[in-house]
Amino acid sequence: MVAPTPPGGAFAHLLALVEGLFAPRTRIPAEHALTARLLNGLLLASFPTLFVIVLLRLVLGVTLADPANLTLIALAVADLLAALILRSGGVLLSGVVFTFALAAAGVALTWTHYGLRDAVALFPLFAVLVAFFASLWRTGIVLTVLSLGSVWLLVGRDLRGLRNLSPATSPIEEGSIITIMFVLASVLSLVFGLVLRRVVTRALAAQEALRRSERELASILQSTPDIIYRLDTGGRITYVNDAVRRYGYVPLEIAGMPLLELVHPEDREMARGHLDERRMGERRATELEIRLLTARGRERAAESGTVELSDQAIFLLNADPLFEKDGSGPGRCVGSQGVARDITDRKQVEEALRKSEEKYSKVFRAAPAGVVIATLEGERILDVNEEFETMVGYSREELIGRRGLGLGLWADPGEREHIVGLLARGEAARDLEVRWRTRNGALRIERCNSQLIDVDGAACLISAVEDVTDRKRAQEAVRHSEDKYSKVFQAVPAGIAVATLDGAAFLDVNEEFERVFGYRREEIRSRSSLEIGLWQDPGERAHITGLLKEGRAAKDLEVHGRTKGGDMRIVRYNAQKMEIDGVAYMLSALVDVTDHKRLEAQLQQSHKLEAVGRLAGGIAHDFNNMLAVILGQAELVLEALLPTSPLRENVQEIQRAAERSAEVTRQLLTFARKRDAVPRARDLAQAIPERLGMLRRMVGENVSLKWNPSEHLWSVRIDDAQLDQVLINLAVNARDAIQDVGTLEFSAENCEREGALPGDAGRGRVGQWVLLKVSDTGAGMSDQTAAHLFEPFFTTKEVGKGTGMGLATVYGIVQQGGGWIEVESRLDVGTTFRIYLPRAEDAAPAAASTEEPQLPRGRETILVVEDETAIIRLIETSLRQLGYTVLGAGSPREALALAAGHTGPVDLLLTDVVMPEMNGRDLATRLAASRPGIKAVFMSGYTAEVFASTGKGRDGFSFLQKPFTVRQLSSTVRGALEPDRGGDTEEGAADNPPGPGNTLP
Repeated sequence: MVAPTPPGGAFAHLLALVEGLFAPRTRIPAEHALTARLLNGLLLASFPTLFVIVLLRLVLGVTLADPANLTLIALAVADLLAALILRSGGVLLSGVVFTFALAAAGVALTWTHYGLRDAVALFPLFAVLVAFFASLWRTGIVLTVLSLGSVWLLVGRDLRGLRNLSPATSPIEEGSIITIMFVLASVLSLVFGLVLRRVVTRALAAQEALRRSERELASILQSTPDIIYRLDTGGRITYVNDAVRRYGYVPLEIAGMPLLELVHPEDREMARGHLDERRMGERRATELEIRLLTARGRERAAESGTVELSDQAIFLLNADPLFEKDGSGPGRCVGSQGVARDITDRKQVEEALRKSEEKYSKVFRAAPAGVVIATLEGERILDVNEEFETMVGYSREELIGRRGLGLGLWADPGEREHIVGLLARGEAARDLEVRWRTRNGALRIERCNSQLIDVDGAACLISAVEDVTDRKRAQEAVRHSEDKYSKVFQAVPAGIAVATLDGAAFLDVNEEFERVFGYRREEIRSRSSLEIGLWQDPGERAHITGLLKEGRAAKDLEVHGRTKGGDMRIVRYNAQKMEIDGVAYMLSALVDVTDHKRLEAQLQQSHKLEAVGRLAGGIAHDFNNMLAVILGQAELVLEALLPTSPLRENVQEIQRAAERSAEVTRQLLTFARKRDAVPRARDLAQAIPERLGMLRRMVGENVSLKWNPSEHLWSVRIDDAQLDQVLINLAVNARDAIQDVGTLEFSAENCEREGALPGDAGRGRVGQWVLLKVSDTGAGMSDQTAAHLFEPFFTTKEVGKGTGMGLATVYGIVQQGGGWIEVESRLDVGTTFRIYLPRAEDAAPAAASTEEPQLPRGRETILVVEDETAIIRLIETSLRQLGYTVLGAGSPREALALAAGHTGPVDLLLTDVVMPEMNGRDLATRLAASRPGIKAVFMSGYTAEVFASTGKGRDGFSFLQKPFTVRQLSSTVRGALEPDRGGDTEEGAADNPPGPGNTLP
């Protein structure tokens, strides 16, 4: 805002400086404001006056030490003190100091020139002054009474102006008269002060209201966003508010500047013309739309002559002329004033609206669908686009202002009423099929979308219509064709899908495709295979589409897909490119070969296992022969050593190591299926602890192995090798399920049930059972996995890490033994297998007695055939010690020659099964032909390829499992020679493990 220059020059500046010195700095209460103003005025007048008087007296030659000069200087100092007190807000104290200082100065000057009597007479005069000031204060009455009391100090009788009093008048009388006079004067002064206070208060209140109004007006002028300005007749700025600061200008800096300098160069001529009209006295108010430059834009315009859009603003100027009244006429024009409003945002909005309307108009005209706008009441057509003209056969001029019903456009007027009703209820009117009639009477089917709009305050209906007549006819034709296609499409045993070639959006799939991937047709139509996630590897689809785009077909490709449930499926994929309505599609046919591939892998794994089994069987056969030598030689050494010999412990340690190796060999034979099952009564409380060491080595140190049997367990009939398989498979399964550390617990208890077993499918298995529970704290499994757990080749392990036959084998063994198996599992908790084994009728054999009975002996002749020299030597020695006559042969051919040359009887053939020239069974057959009635005992490390599962060979042959003990050898030989003797059977010979002191190969 431009401030006016204060008049008066240097004196005015000095006066303003002094006024600022004496002006109060502390806010004065409203009731003290009048007194403060009077005091401020008196102090402001008296202080410089006193210094001027002192200076004049000094110039006239009066010394500074003159009492009058000193009194005046003291009075000036007192005025300064009163001013300082007033400046800090002490109005009352300041008045008292000023009044008594003035009184003291008057008394002092009067005393100096006229004497003490005349000086004291001045006190009533000062009392009147105090009363006047007090009248302006609410406590004025008290001060007036106090000041009137000073009149009693009058003494003497020579007062000026009262010398006509009688000389005989006493001081009391004279004082009373003067007091009465000054009381009257004080009362008059008090009344005058009160009246003056009311008048001045009202005047000051009016001035304060005027100043407040001016401040409010100035605040409004400065805070308004519009620029308020005043120009002189030359177009120079004389006043402008703070709104120009938003554009980089300072009001004081542009005061006196021509307005044209702030105007855009291209708008200056137009602005100059309007200024000239003001200069010529044009009285009419005008509005002018011009562009004003910002401060930065003005600098750029001066430098380069170019202005950026960001450096200019569009203003609407209101200008009114200013006239100076001269009393005789309308007055002369002295300038103009007005308001400049920034309309840049409004102009931008108007421009955006204009462009939007222009764009809408183009879209409206060029829209591929027919668009019509009609009034809601009366159905008068307001506008249509070119497509609508083409659809109905009428021109735009023929349609505007006419009614659609009057032209017969609506084949069924009720359809329009239906649309209006939907919109009136706030519902959407979309994709509605209506029937329209064209100018030539043809009936067309239209898809209509409508909504309500406001046009110049009137409710109107805008509709976008699309002619779908041809499409509907084509769809009908396609529907008939699709009925035939669909039957073939759905009946094909392969999964078939039709999808766009570029976007891979499915057009259709058949039921087999749904079955393979688990999606319903509605779930994948119009969606891409990548979006659904059907491809395990999206690169496979890219490869197939690349082949099709090159014009080649995709035949017999093996690709990997993902089902809705997340399972991976392997499919044999065939695809070719085809076009429908000019759009390239991919026709895909696929066959799920996942199960086939899994069976192939399982078959390969089975072949591998078969090869490993053969290898294990061969190793076990050879290893048994070596163990036979080790065990036999150890036994011979033990028999030769004295009981006190220190070497007996060493030989026994060799014997125990060989026995442990024999256990390993037996497990290898079980794995290789080279050993027939020989079920016998076993007590699990004894059998399982014997296998805990083996199981601990299998599960590792991170798994804690526990065995918790109940007391007095019943016996069960089970083959030792099959028991090993059950325990080993369950232990391995638990080990693989435990991720870090965990627990594997075996427990057994008796179980007597009156009803069928859980899951027994109504087969009515009732009776007494031994329940073997195997529990682990592994990862567990889902119900879906548990449902397939005992299926052959089912595995959840990675390819190459599991055959899927372990639990199937367990299931088969339990079923074969007349039992049942159940599984209970929870994810992240663990799994429990419950195996129900039927109670055996016979009890398990008791532990071997420490005192063994005498070995059976004989005197018969035995032909021993064995291709291992060390083994045959040990057998010959043992049998001869038992009283038998032994004929030893190292091969079948040698045995035949030896039997033919022997003149005595040959009662028994003891032969190995597997030999280079012929097997033991063929040898026995040939010997039986030449020596009828000869008995035979076969020796081998495994039996599955020669004998049935009963443990006894065909034609009454007996079997002796390698390695065997002396007792097993003796019992088997006597049992074969004397079948009715009732001794040990070959079953016992095959199953009793070797023990110390009676071991032979």
